[in-house]
Formats: sequence, structure tokens, C-alpha cells
Amino acid sequence: LYALYELAQSVSKSLNLDEAMGFISSKIARLLHYRCLVLYLHDRERGVLRAQYVSGRDASRLRGHEIRPGERMSGWAAVHRLPILGRAHGDPVRSEGTRSDLEELLAREEIERLENAIVAPLLDGDQVLGALALYDRPDRPYEEDHLRVISIIARHVSNAVKNALLYGATKESALTDPLTRLP
Repeated sequence: LYALYELAQSVSKSLNLDEAMGFISSKIARLLHYRCLVLYLHDRERGVLRAQYVSGRDASRLRGHEIRPGERMSGWAAVHRLPILGRAHGDPVRSEGTRSDLEELLAREEIERLENAIVAPLLDGDQVLGALALYDRPDRPYEEDHLRVISIIARHVSNAVKNALLYGATKESALTDPLTRLP
């Protein structure tokens, strides 16, 4: 319970998204196991969820990773506005399991076998901000109880994302001439 309290307090610590997520991800690690945490933000112009912040294993390979809304686990969570947990396909022919966000990277053996995942949508009212995804090894599955925990975490992360995006937009607006649109 104290870790959740610390997480709630950390949301207001920084308006810089990377700084805030660095602190938040350390608190999440006390609540849920993961080898890799990915914060996907909804890029409305391109119509994708894009990995904006990555912590843990293979972070450099996953930064910038994109998923279309409705596809894979993170895309499904964003469209349906519900958390989901699952395991990557064990046998692609029989389609056991779920479609992993990292399927192509796993198939090309570019990253560690992060086959278990839990994902929660990041929402601001009716607006989808993105998704928070945690990935772990095949021998460390997520369970139904974890869905409740990640749902609570996602509400706090949504507030941090909303604040950071609003701060970024306000800062850009303040530094741009409204007539010429020049800095």
C-alpha cells in the first residue's frame, strides 16, 4: 500500500515525462515484476501507439516501437479501454496465447524472450493517451490480481502523462510568436 501512495505522490514531482517516468517506473517495480516497461503514447497524426519511454531490458531496441490501435495487446487495450494480460504465441501455427506487442522482435531474436505481458490503457476521460505495458520472461506470468494493480497504476501514470503533455504544449505556445509562428 505504501508503494501505491509513493506512486501517487510521484505523479506531481516533475513535468518532464522522462523524469517522471524514471521515478514512477522504480515505484512500479515494487508493485509488479517486469523485465521491461514501455510507455506507449498515442500519436494521432500517424495513428499509432509509439514507445515514448522504455525502462529495463532491451530499452534501446524498443524505444520508438510502434503498434496500431486495435492490434496486439497494447493496441487492443487502448481501443477497448481495458487492461489485458497474456503470453506470446507458443506455437504460431496453433495460435496459442495472444499476439505479443514484440512479436517481430521476438521472432528475429533481437530481444530477450519477454513473452509474458500485462497492459493497461492510459485514459484522460474518453481520450486515449496511450498504454502502459510490462513485459517479463516466460517463467514469470502475470495473474488476474495483477490486472487490478496495473489498472490503479495506469490512472496515476495517465495523470503524469496528461500533465507532461499539457506542460509541453503550454511551453511551446509561450515560446512561439502567435502571428508568425516563429520561436
